[in-house]
Amino acid sequence: MMAKSKGKLKEMRITLGQKITLCVLAIQIITILMLAGFVVSKTTSSARDTAISNMKAITQERAQIVRNYVKEAENTLTAYSRAGEISALLQSPTDEKAFAAAQKYTETFSGDVANLEGLYASEWNTHVLTHTNAGVVGITTREGDPLKALQDSMLKAKGVYNTGIIISPASQQQIVSLYRAVLNDAGEPIGLVGGGIFTTGLIEILDGLNIEGMTESKYCMVNVKDGAYIFIDDPEKTAQVAEEDYIKSVIASVADAKEDVSGSIEHKMNGKSYISTYYYMADHGWIFFINNSASEILASTNEMKTVLIILSVVALVVLSAFSFVFIRRMMKPMAKIENSIVALKDYDIRENEEIRKYGRRNDELGGIASAAESLIRSLRDIVFTLQNSCSQLDSKADLLQGSSGNLIESVVDSVAVTEEFSASLENTNTIISNVDDEINKINDATQGVLKNISGSVETSNSVIDSAHMMKEQADNAYNTGQETLEKTKSSVREALESLKELAKINDLATEILKISGQTNLLSLNASIEAARAGEAGRGFAVVAGEIGTLADTSKNTASAIQILCQEADSSIEAVNECFNTIIEFIENDVIAQFKDFVDKSTLYSQEVNIIKEQLDSAEQDVQQLCAYVVQIADDMRNVKTITGENEVAINTIVEKNESTSLIAETIQKQSEENRDLAFELQKLVDNFVQ
Repeated sequence: MMAKSKGKLKEMRITLGQKITLCVLAIQIITILMLAGFVVSKTTSSARDTAISNMKAITQERAQIVRNYVKEAENTLTAYSRAGEISALLQSPTDEKAFAAAQKYTETFSGDVANLEGLYASEWNTHVLTHTNAGVVGITTREGDPLKALQDSMLKAKGVYNTGIIISPASQQQIVSLYRAVLNDAGEPIGLVGGGIFTTGLIEILDGLNIEGMTESKYCMVNVKDGAYIFIDDPEKTAQVAEEDYIKSVIASVADAKEDVSGSIEHKMNGKSYISTYYYMADHGWIFFINNSASEILASTNEMKTVLIILSVVALVVLSAFSFVFIRRMMKPMAKIENSIVALKDYDIRENEEIRKYGRRNDELGGIASAAESLIRSLRDIVFTLQNSCSQLDSKADLLQGSSGNLIESVVDSVAVTEEFSASLENTNTIISNVDDEINKINDATQGVLKNISGSVETSNSVIDSAHMMKEQADNAYNTGQETLEKTKSSVREALESLKELAKINDLATEILKISGQTNLLSLNASIEAARAGEAGRGFAVVAGEIGTLADTSKNTASAIQILCQEADSSIEAVNECFNTIIEFIENDVIAQFKDFVDKSTLYSQEVNIIKEQLDSAEQDVQQLCAYVVQIADDMRNVKTITGENEVAINTIVEKNESTSLIAETIQKQSEENRDLAFELQKLVDNFVQ
């Protein structure tokens, strides 16, 4: 079950190419979204600003139409006030001819004015002198404070006094109400003219103007002074105070303005968003509004936004498809390289033409392919080197094992020879002890002879008998000494010949040094190859280090063996010299003395008389002999001491041989381990060369 799960996970593994594709796709999505958002935001903002700016321009244009309409009405009133007939009537209000002329002019002039409600001239007290409606002539329109306020306003206006757009009391229709003071040459008021122009003409003009793309747009105009509507699409709200918050807000913002003000405001009505632009005509105190829904104003912007979103999606799809195809083609060589590298886990280090082909590229994939090819080539070189090293290590291990076996056999033989030599030394010590005893006896006998010679001068017969006995003993001692000397010489020669066998140990140690040098060189080569292999050769580097350590240990052991052999050779040479000295002394001195003693004893037995005469001389000779015997005894004790020291040296050699045997066994065991290690390395190499 676990194996199936792992297999599914392996099949679901996301490749590097897929990851790169996803990353590029994510970057493209984010970039397109950010770009689209930025463009849409900027476009929307720009389109919105443009739409609002256009609405402001249209609003200002409509306000200018209103202003022109009013200005035209004012110009009409001014022209009427400057007519000669009107001036003549005002200067002579009671003149009938002047009245008739003025009335006729009024009727004629009014016929040329469109949308005219009425036109009249009156005295300064508003007493009507002429009117388009003759029935109104003769009435007074204002008195008291209203009259005074009107007079002051006209004088202050220094021209046409526009009371605004109002509902006419006479016609109950909306008019532009105008007044103008008429002055004489002295600048004093002599009367006034007044009139009203219906706003229907203005409304027709405004209604006839359409705003492209704003079918829902509506306009209105509000009087800032009282907040009442002047124009609005709902007739019932005309002259009513505006209740909308956005209108109140605009009125509050321009109430103190001395110049025209243009602006826009966003607001909601009945849950729907609107944008209103306004233009404040400071000279009249009017605000002209154009109002439209935000959705219609920004309709083109929304369409553009939709188009941009569609284009962004299309661009994203195209870029994604192109990126997928491009990345797939770019990552195709990577799959080949990956398969070649993954094949290394199965010990496949054969040459790969695909990698070699991609290695000629000059991009990163070419570098990876070249590196992979170099890695495989290096692995092949390492495997070849390991294979050769394993063969050499195996052969050297066999050679080392054979040499260590020979060393063990040589050490065993050396131990046996040393033990024999030790036994010979013990035998020599025994002989030397016997010789020492005999010399002591000779010394005692010589002392007795000396006493007998001194005390028995007169008893020559006893002396002759003693001389014969001494001669026999001397002959026996001489013969015994000769035989003992020959045996000692033979034993010493045999022992020395046996000790010379120790020189073979030195030869074996020299051979071990050669083997350790070769092993150390092999370890060095293996370490170099392991270093080239890097991480893959770390295990082999450990093996190479152990081989180097083994070589150093073998070298040190062989050197120690050589030193021991040199010490043994020195000891053997010293023993040889000592024994040669002893033998030479016995042959040249002791035997000669014994021979001389025998001759003298013979001479004593033949020449008894001469013995008597020469007893004094014999006494001196015997005393000298005693001195010689004492000297010989001392020398024999020294020889015994030397042989004891040699025995200790031999025991030391035996111990060293045993130590050498243990070292040889260790070398043999290590060589077996080296052989096992070489076998394991060979198995590892075989995985690559199958």
